[in-house]
Amino acid sequence: MNDFINNKLKPWSIWFFKSFIWLGLLMLVIDIVSKNLVVANREFIRGSSSQGIVLIPNFLAISYVINTGAAFGLSAGDSEAGYMVNRIIYIVLAVVASGFLIFFYARKYKSKNPLSMYYKACIMLILAGAIGNLIDRIAYTPEYLGNKYNGVVDWINFFGIWAYNFNIADSCLVIGVIMTVVMLIIEEVKDSRKRNATIRKNIAAEKAKQESKAVPEVVEEKPVENAPDAEESKREAVEDTGK
Repeated sequence: MNDFINNKLKPWSIWFFKSFIWLGLLMLVIDIVSKNLVVANREFIRGSSSQGIVLIPNFLAISYVINTGAAFGLSAGDSEAGYMVNRIIYIVLAVVASGFLIFFYARKYKSKNPLSMYYKACIMLILAGAIGNLIDRIAYTPEYLGNKYNGVVDWINFFGIWAYNFNIADSCLVIGVIMTVVMLIIEEVKDSRKRNATIRKNIAAEKAKQESKAVPEVVEEKPVENAPDAEESKREAVEDTGK
């Protein structure tokens, strides 16, 4: 049993924690459960007030809205044709985006430069958001939702500061994207500073090299031995003749 825990369970648990797959699954479960609770109690929510169940006056309420379009009220229209266009487009986009993120995550996992834990968390948040809303569009029927058309269940209403209802999946998408963009900007700033520092260093080195070439080389002069005096040379010549 101990061998199984140390050799199998423990390494797998560490990998699972560092992969942040648990984060994506956790947020996906919270999104699904919260939406189904809201759907099951939609009549009570609608009957509470025109704004739903007000938790914080003029700030936060639980509402019940079926969004057949995309985020922020984007839609191809409220007609039957518009509804079909919305559903097809957003299902295809969600499937493609989710597939790409899963493929990218798996490929980076096996590469020599794996993703940091920060980016893993971002990808899992985005995946949880995309899959959460995709489940709404595929699995929930108009009859179950009590609505004319199938769509995404939006229930968080910050009516004091935000004009659109949203859900946990939307929050995961937005937070994941913002975190990714912020980190990309930070990394770009750091890389830019490194490049500028390297450029300044190279310029300084080249300038020093040019200055060293411009300064003439100082040649050390060796002392010259004193030449024999002319008169002394003559006397020595006379003495030699006399001998």
